[in-house]
Amino acid sequence: MPWLFYNLSLHLAAEFAGSRRLRMHIDCNQEEGILIYPYYKSTLLSLIRKNRDFPAMQLHKILRHVAEEIGELHNKSWIPIGKLSSTYIL
Repeated sequence: MPWLFYNLSLHLAAEFAGSRRLRMHIDCNQEEGILIYPYYKSTLLSLIRKNRDFPAMQLHKILRHVAEEIGELHNKSWIPIGKLSSTYIL
């Protein structure tokens, strides 16, 4: 991983240390700039696709938690939400 992303990931993990919703690394190798994350066998999308009868209320709950975490990232200036300035347009 490029050092820029490695350092940003460390900073993100430190700032959101108590988050239950963000997937953070569980170990790192500082000499080589490697972050170790928990292994998941599938994603939320694949879980829903495989289980067509996935309860709608649970899906709404999951999406609400995702939206809340995006809001928290926005509040701490990690992601922009709203009008894009010219700096975001390529």
